[in-house]
Amino acid sequence: MTTAVSLDNPALVAPPHTIRITEPLALECGHVLPGHTVSFETYGTLTAARDNAILVCHSLTKGAHAAGRHAAGDPHPGWWDAAIGPGKPLDTDRYFVICADTLAAGRSTGPASPDPATGKPYGMRFPVVTVRDMVNAQHQLVARLGIERLRAVTGGCFGGQQAIQWAIQHPDQVGNAVIITTTPATSAHSIAIFTVMRRLIRGDPAWNGGDYYGESFPAAGLGAAIAAAVPLWMSAEAMDARFGRRPARHAPAARGPADPAAGGPADPAADGPADPAARGPAAGGPATRGPAGRRYTLDAEFEVESFIARLAAQAGHQLDPNSLMYLTRAVEYFDLEGEYGGLEQALAPVTARVLFLSYRRDWRYPAAETDRMHQALRAAGRDSRHVVLDSGLGHGAFLFDVAGLAATVADFLDQRDG
Repeated sequence: MTTAVSLDNPALVAPPHTIRITEPLALECGHVLPGHTVSFETYGTLTAARDNAILVCHSLTKGAHAAGRHAAGDPHPGWWDAAIGPGKPLDTDRYFVICADTLAAGRSTGPASPDPATGKPYGMRFPVVTVRDMVNAQHQLVARLGIERLRAVTGGCFGGQQAIQWAIQHPDQVGNAVIITTTPATSAHSIAIFTVMRRLIRGDPAWNGGDYYGESFPAAGLGAAIAAAVPLWMSAEAMDARFGRRPARHAPAARGPADPAAGGPADPAADGPADPAARGPAAGGPATRGPAGRRYTLDAEFEVESFIARLAAQAGHQLDPNSLMYLTRAVEYFDLEGEYGGLEQALAPVTARVLFLSYRRDWRYPAAETDRMHQALRAAGRDSRHVVLDSGLGHGAFLFDVAGLAATVADFLDQRDG
């Protein structure tokens, strides 16, 4: 068991922790990992009774760096820094918050890890993992930390899938569950977009069948995959409000390489370097100014183009393409009705108080689908509530519009768990 003293982080300034789990981990695919590494971060102070822990499950392109900074002067806060900290919804003056890279993500065991059989990175030889596998790995971590019961588990999208799976698989160890922008199964539409993303990565010659570690990096394929996904999580209304038809701004790039395990795409509301292509010769011939500021070029002409180019460029510094492919497959396999024979059967073990949060403009994970889980729990006599919020950011609101959910989450956690 790891001691609490080494993990307490009231100032929210500390490097990530790494634990090697030596117990075998049986995976749903039939493979057994003889052991695995978990990278995680903690915020706040664990009580002597170890009864104030909240597990945050990260979304698809995020990771263990959920809040604070790795060192004084670090310019990059965690991806949910607006939600975790003193006086915030996950109040670190009261709660001990944990966030860990899932299997196949960040610095936890995944395709970039050495295969014990060869000593070389697994690449595509890493076994396919599911959300259930990831929760089992997290359960091993929580046990190693000496925590018998979580005050709460929470997450959005892919993180929400993990959170509801925790409440199903380990009902006696979850007091509260906050499930954000999650439905009982991943839709065919989302699967189709994930398929396009994987094809774009595989289509980059530098991908090399997944064996690119230490060689050329498939930055073009990964960037194209991230670009293709933007309309998946950002609604038409959000794009119109944020960008409209405003022309692109052509500022010099100002970002250098970063650790690929550091996190996911930047805040869509943040301004950053413009389309790198704008710095070279204009595609389509020399740029000429015309009506409404048109440049008559195939380089970025509109602000929304520059925004997508920034995300694509940043992805190469923040994501492992193989990891992204494994994680999208895990999201696709998530299907409570298919796995358990129905929602009632799937949710029958749940004893936690549950808060579902949806967004009215989230067409990817519709509130009506989330409400089916809420109604199934209510029919079984469980303590469940479903709050539908409104934000122009749609599906991405839980990441970038934390103020909209802050009071609801804080009030829910303030109440005593069952």
